[in-house]
Amino acid sequence: MGGWKKIGGDELGWRAAILLLGQRTSGEVGEGWQWVPFPFGIKPVDCRETIIKLDALDVFTSDTVPVKIDGSIAIEIVDINLYLSVNPAGLKQGLDDLWDEAIRNKVATIALDQLLLSKETLEKHAHIVLNPEDEEKKPRNRWGFKVTGVIVSKISPDQKMTDDLELAAREERQRKGQRVQAKHQAELIKFFSGHEKLGTDGPEGPGLSAELAYEASLIHMDKAEPKKLSSSTFGLDPAIVTAIVDELRRRRP
Repeated sequence: MGGWKKIGGDELGWRAAILLLGQRTSGEVGEGWQWVPFPFGIKPVDCRETIIKLDALDVFTSDTVPVKIDGSIAIEIVDINLYLSVNPAGLKQGLDDLWDEAIRNKVATIALDQLLLSKETLEKHAHIVLNPEDEEKKPRNRWGFKVTGVIVSKISPDQKMTDDLELAAREERQRKGQRVQAKHQAELIKFFSGHEKLGTDGPEGPGLSAELAYEASLIHMDKAEPKKLSSSTFGLDPAIVTAIVDELRRRRP
């Protein structure tokens, strides 16, 4: 039945498809009061920007760390008739499939330490995949709307894997510190011994014995008190001692 129809009530951002005997036509009208004569009708559509929560994804980084990605998209309807021809359930599935393709392929190229800093990169990549273009670089509108924004809300690495990686990183930093300390102490032992070959005469006379040179290096590094030194007071960690010996052996002619 014809008459005046108010599209969108008191809310802005609505439009309506024009129907003829219940069938959609190519026409549409904007919000507010519209005169709709018989046998025409209207189908109102909320064209305001809408946020759609997408399915969380379980993916793997380039260094095979399991990660969960949560995200949403913002859409805006640009073609009412095309939008009304899409099944809502199929639309959500289609968006989830594209989201899966975009995020899974991109995350697979990024290591975990970089992924945690790549939120914006993922959003831009997904935006391109969800807004495909044709050969002339024009938007290829499949469902009657455009994606106006992509939000990667959370990047959650597997907790056990994260703990293992942090432990490995701490151990590597510790080993690196030990290597630096060993190298420094080897330099001190070489200096106090007076010659590359410990216990022999250097340019300025005989140097200290290997034991005394080692003790002198401890004193220099504040690891021992001069009055308490003896052949049994070598307090370094065995790993550092081994590294010192290896360093000295490497330096021998």
